[in-house]
Amino acid sequence: HLLRRHNPPSVAIQRFFASLNGNAVKVGHVLELEEGLYKVTKSTIVKPGKGGAFNNLDLVNVLTSRKLTKRLRSSETVHRASFSPAVDYDVLYTDGGQVHLMHGESYEQISVGVEVVEERLRPYLVDGVTLSVTFYEGKPVIVDLPKLVTVGVEEADGKSARLENGVVLQVPPHVKGGEKVTVNMETGEYHGRVKE
Repeated sequence: HLLRRHNPPSVAIQRFFASLNGNAVKVGHVLELEEGLYKVTKSTIVKPGKGGAFNNLDLVNVLTSRKLTKRLRSSETVHRASFSPAVDYDVLYTDGGQVHLMHGESYEQISVGVEVVEERLRPYLVDGVTLSVTFYEGKPVIVDLPKLVTVGVEEADGKSARLENGVVLQVPPHVKGGEKVTVNMETGEYHGRVKE
C-alpha cells in the first residue's frame, strides 16, 4: 500500500490538464496517457540527421510505480496533469518501506510508501525534512524533497565525507566530521556548509 492512513487537511484537490508538444515535456511533468498517469523521470531530446526531433522519455506510473519508456515526436501532443495544491509534511521517521509524516499545523500523520520517492533520494528521508506531498484520489502520488537538505557529517577525509544517512559524497577539504552540510537534491552533490 502506498498509504496506510490518510487524513489530509481539508483542502480541495483540483486537477487540470494542459496540452504540450512532445519536445516540451520535461522531467517532473505528470502526463495523462492512455496507460494512466505517468511522471517523467528522464527526458532526452534527439535530433536525427533526417526527420524531425523526438523526445525519449522514461516514465513511472504515479499510482502503481510501473515503468514505461515512450518516444514522442515533436509534432505529437500530450496532456500534462497538474495537481493543486501540494501539502507540506515533515518526516518523522522511516520504518522499512514506509515514511511516516506529520502535517506541521494539524499534526495529522500519514504513512507513505518509499516507492513514491526516487531511489537516489531515499537516504534523505530523515527526521525534520519537509516534503511537499501531492495527492490523487486520496493517495500520495508525488513526493518532492526541498531543493537543499541539511545532513550531519560523520567523517571526512579532505576529499569525501560520509554523511549521517550513509551517503558518501565529494566535499571541499575544509569540511570536517561533526559539521552539517547542505546537499542539492537535484544533483546529489555538496552545496555548502551550515554555519551554526
